[in-house]
Parts: sequence; C-alpha cells; structure tokens
Amino acid sequence: MEQLTKKQSKGLEYESFIMDWFCENKKINLSHYTTTNEQFFKGENRQGVEIKNDQKFAETGNLFISVERDYGYKKYPSGIYKDQSWLYVIGNKEIFYIFATKHLKQYYEKHTPNLFNGFVSNKNGTDKGFLLNTKLADRICIQKITKQTKLF
Repeated sequence: MEQLTKKQSKGLEYESFIMDWFCENKKINLSHYTTTNEQFFKGENRQGVEIKNDQKFAETGNLFISVERDYGYKKYPSGIYKDQSWLYVIGNKEIFYIFATKHLKQYYEKHTPNLFNGFVSNKNGTDKGFLLNTKLADRICIQKITKQTKLF
C-alpha cells in the first residue's frame, strides 16, 4: 500500500468534511469512489462533485483550479475537466466555494489564464491549474460557505 503524504491525508480529511457538509446541509449523500483507477477516470464520487482542499488558499488568497495532470509523457484531464464532474468544491474548512464546473471552464477557455504547477502525485503526475482570486471567485461561484453562513 502506498504511503500517504501529509498533504494527501489532509486532503482525505477535507473530503470527509465536505461529504458531511453536503449530507447535513444539502441532504445529498456523496458516494465516494475508493479505487485509484475509479478516481482517476471517473472522479471523486458518483454524484460528480469534485472536491479540492486548497492548502495554500489561506496564505495566498487565491484558489488553485486544476485542469490537467501531466506525467511528462502524457496529460490527463483533471479537476474541472473530469468527465463526470459538474460541481467543483474548493477551499478549506474555514471558507469553501461551490462552483459549476461549466462556469470555471467558460472562464478558463475565454481568458486562458497562465497554468501553474501544483501537487505532484506519488506517480510523478503534476497537477496543472490556474489561480482564481477571491473577488472573481465570489462573482462566479454558486455558493460561498464561511463560518458566518454556516450559522444560518
């Protein structure tokens, strides 16, 4: 079994946090894919909700929106370009955003922002994505969840 990095462990903990939030607040039970192959080709879960824990968001104020995974010899769709994904949830436990993937794709395809390297997987796949500042994220998200909005 592969050793999980601290980043990966935090990511899995965040996925559970978001799954609990969807269950409690939206009455939607997300059915998580458990194998690497399923997650690679199908996405995070059967409901098409891509979940990303942006561990640098608090310090940068930017969201890292994943578009592909680059292995050097081949690139695969990732994040907003996973076939089954229609919602993209990103942030941290303090603040997170829910986007329609189609809105993020429209922004990316219209504005063609620079891609930056992100997380490198155990198999040396580098996540590539663009940065979205909070002002723009506030404008195009479906919902922004903060500690204040969680109270209502």
